[in-house]
Amino acid sequence: MHPVYVNLYQARQKVLEEGGSAALAETAAGGKDLITSMTEDQDLQARLRAELREAKAAKKAPGEDLDYSELESLPLLDRKMLRIYSPVTFVWRQTIKDVLVTLTYPIRSTVDGSETNQLLIHKGTAVYLGMSAANRSTAIWGPDAAEFRPERWLNKTQ
Repeated sequence: MHPVYVNLYQARQKVLEEGGSAALAETAAGGKDLITSMTEDQDLQARLRAELREAKAAKKAPGEDLDYSELESLPLLDRKMLRIYSPVTFVWRQTIKDVLVTLTYPIRSTVDGSETNQLLIHKGTAVYLGMSAANRSTAIWGPDAAEFRPERWLNKTQ
């Protein structure tokens, strides 16, 4: 595991041991991440443990740790958690050429009431993308957008 993640895990584990989940919620990140989600959801914790045990059992060398790519490939442990508890709330980009962006929802002019379904963004324009807003949008993810529900991806029929 990357040293940064080890340090983060150890720091949160210490706060959790000393003050419980309430103390963890008072940390800078609000304690909201996979670790605290697991403390609040025993079923999720059990499923994550089972997934890790199964992956470790499948290793050819007994006792060998899972590497990053193996951990990343586990359905419950991959980047789905970052959708809910994103460490990046927005990203900034600059266009390198003129681009016509088709909008999902039309914009109505406050001047003449006309609607447009496209925006022309000129080369060199700074564009800010609200990742947290997009990642929690009920229009995109449904009414339970703010919930960590890995079944959203595991159940291919949804």
